[in-house]
Amino acid sequence: MKIPNPHFHPITFWTAALLLIVLMFALPQFLGTLVLLILITTAVLIGLTIFIYPRREMLRRADFWKTIYAEIFQRENTTGRMPPVERFPLSGSERIFWIVTVLTAAIIGAYYTVHLQTAYFHPNFIMDWQHPMMQDVLNENAGNPWQYRLFSNYLLDFLVHRAWDTGFDYQDGIEFVFLNVRYAQNFIIFLAMIVYYRLLRLSYPGVMLGMLLFVWAVSHSLINSNYNYDTYFDLMFYLFAGIAILRGWYWLIIPLSVIAVTNRETGGLIPLMLFFESIRFKPLPAPEESAWNFKARLHVEPLPALTAGIALVIFIIIYSIIHASFPPQLYIGTLGGNPGWSLIKYNLTTRENWEVIFRTMGIVPVIVFLSWRRLPRPLQSYLWAVVPLWIVAVFWGGNTLETRLFLEPYVLVMIPGVILAAVDFKPATNPTV
Repeated sequence: MKIPNPHFHPITFWTAALLLIVLMFALPQFLGTLVLLILITTAVLIGLTIFIYPRREMLRRADFWKTIYAEIFQRENTTGRMPPVERFPLSGSERIFWIVTVLTAAIIGAYYTVHLQTAYFHPNFIMDWQHPMMQDVLNENAGNPWQYRLFSNYLLDFLVHRAWDTGFDYQDGIEFVFLNVRYAQNFIIFLAMIVYYRLLRLSYPGVMLGMLLFVWAVSHSLINSNYNYDTYFDLMFYLFAGIAILRGWYWLIIPLSVIAVTNRETGGLIPLMLFFESIRFKPLPAPEESAWNFKARLHVEPLPALTAGIALVIFIIIYSIIHASFPPQLYIGTLGGNPGWSLIKYNLTTRENWEVIFRTMGIVPVIVFLSWRRLPRPLQSYLWAVVPLWIVAVFWGGNTLETRLFLEPYVLVMIPGVILAAVDFKPATNPTV
């Protein structure tokens, strides 16, 4: 039984494996160890595939590497809708095995990323820096824009008081809450990634590959950072929004937008995700068919578009109320200057910034942008709803050296996009609605 994947070439696998082995010895100790872990993970996945499918005819030598490749990505290109999740149906025991595996990976990933983040800071970072930042927000003098990022700070304050009520002393209660909220955040993010990527029809090994890319990105996005609770809550809300839209639970975008606006201003693109998903292009009769006949082909589904409009209006109203509820705040700029052309110029011309961006995401965004037409329609919608505006906003008002600012679009669009692009996913010419 042959695997329908004419784009696979075994020589590519062996070239990549040889390159990883060379890098393992050439790179510094930490990166070399990480490359070794990647090699071990690849070997384990191959071994598991052989163990799970030992009697299948497809494991003949001629089709072996195609089988491994197909089991990792498991894509069918037969329709414009997203294909079945599994190329080869999983039995009950196989499904349980993979569920346990990805959940274990989520636990380990959450612990590792937070541990790495904690080790990056000095030992008393929470008491010397993170807790005073929360107090500044509560005392209404945190500055613009931090003063308006309320959700995470008020949640931390509530949990700290509950910890004190249960018998923790002052410092232990603060450190216990601050650390465990970060563990919980990353664990929930990993769980949301599993659900979201499965809805995008990635296989379980494909999901684990996405989780590995996220761990890599987080481990290289610690410059000028703290625990950044608002950023990780923001990422969580974007994943929840992606899940809600894929499941057709459009109404959830409204409460998500309400919570997101109290957490961070970047949540304003969540309603746009739903609006872009409501846009369809209808096939026209042959005499009228034209790529330029935009108006005739455009169709907007009323329910998701209306829901997105309501969510966006509510977001703007609450955003305005929050900004009007506090005294005028001094704007706290970032390295490179205040928002505007000077910061754009700084971000575009500083070599170190581009080096850190490349270390964090590699060429993943380039591959996704070059392959966007081949992605399933939901990812195309999220790509154009979020990524262009996000990039402009970061270059205009942020420091690109702080690559955690790119985590939301990276996890939402880039990671699943590059996995799908790697297997040359091709939607039908005229996908059904």
